[in-house]
Amino acid sequence: WRHSKRDFTEYLTELTKSERKDYMRANCWPNTPDINPYELQGASDTKHLIRYFMAFTMSSNSGIYGPTFEFMHSDALPGREEYLDSEKFQLRDYDWSETNRLTNHITLINKIRKENKALQRTNNIEFCHIDNEAIIAYFKSDVDSGNHIFCAVNLDEAYTQSGFVQLPIHRLGISPDESYLVQDLVTDSSYYWQGEWNYIELRPPAIPYHLFKIQKI
Repeated sequence: WRHSKRDFTEYLTELTKSERKDYMRANCWPNTPDINPYELQGASDTKHLIRYFMAFTMSSNSGIYGPTFEFMHSDALPGREEYLDSEKFQLRDYDWSETNRLTNHITLINKIRKENKALQRTNNIEFCHIDNEAIIAYFKSDVDSGNHIFCAVNLDEAYTQSGFVQLPIHRLGISPDESYLVQDLVTDSSYYWQGEWNYIELRPPAIPYHLFKIQKI
């Protein structure tokens, strides 16, 4: 379980860019039946959204421990990364018709991942420079389909964070003086950007991340 921007960047880079990529895969789960991470114990829905989003956009191999995560049941044994009412030892009933902000985003992000081939691979992740340590940004591309995705996540669940991010537009055949369209597939908002460096702002009470599809005009 990683926590900081440096943790995530170093871990994914090691598994996707070093010789380890030939025999290891980044298996990203925010929680498991055996582990109730300290990070999620008593955490807000924003923290759960951040963890889910990163797991399912950074890696093609990801999952969650079902309704325990979806309904944010995170009571733990004191001082341990283990669920208080562990389903390893009992059966529990859930209302499967119940929805919340988290389940709605899970449904949407799963749909987006199915529709965008760049998100169906892991080793194509490329981290982007941004002048704010509270924001992690990364680019994923599928050359064959021409599908290009840019993600940015505010790791600070409480406060708005912003900064200028550098996109590898040369990889898309876009010149520095050429405008291009970025469409947020989560909010359906669109923006025209120009050049490598562009400004982003992420407000956790609203949505703590961007999932942009990049298109040449």
